[in-house]
Amino acid sequence: MKPTIVYLHGLNCSSKIFSFLHEKLPDHTPHFIDYQSHQSIEDSYEDVIKLLPKKPFHLVGHSLGGVIGYLIATRTKLPLKKLVSISSPFGGSSQAGILRWLYPDFKVLKDIASSSKLMREVATATNTKPFLSLVSTAGALPFMTGANDGVVTYESMTAIPASKRVELNANHFEAVQDMNGVAAITEFLFKEQK
Repeated sequence: MKPTIVYLHGLNCSSKIFSFLHEKLPDHTPHFIDYQSHQSIEDSYEDVIKLLPKKPFHLVGHSLGGVIGYLIATRTKLPLKKLVSISSPFGGSSQAGILRWLYPDFKVLKDIASSSKLMREVATATNTKPFLSLVSTAGALPFMTGANDGVVTYESMTAIPASKRVELNANHFEAVQDMNGVAAITEFLFKEQK
């Protein structure tokens, strides 16, 4: 039986970001979810939960989608088998703490700030699901503190433990089209299928 993969995009994006990845992965049933990523993470989480399949599934989340996927893995008893995150800010973002004042309609910025209650929950949650974390390491911006991929810091992407972590020589958005990432996801999600 073909596995089902749920795809969750990040902030200000859509499921179209996964077109390349979906085409390159072995045969599977895709379940693309689009949600209003500017709202609070709790609201996005609730919206996504309602759209998840009832049968067993894997979840691939890019950036904010990986954070929401991690919340699904740690908060629910849904039939999530394996989780993959790509360039996800598990340690939050210090820039979001500043940007939330400039963009008050983007409630997500308050939640993704490093010191937020939600980011503290992510940092202390216990995940028992197999979890692959793809960390993008290229595209650094000089005004961001520490190593970064142009959007998220290395420190934030590696703030929580993963079953397996793979570094990609790609920036934040290239990571979803990186062939080394495709190979890592294929091995992680389809190994038992072969």
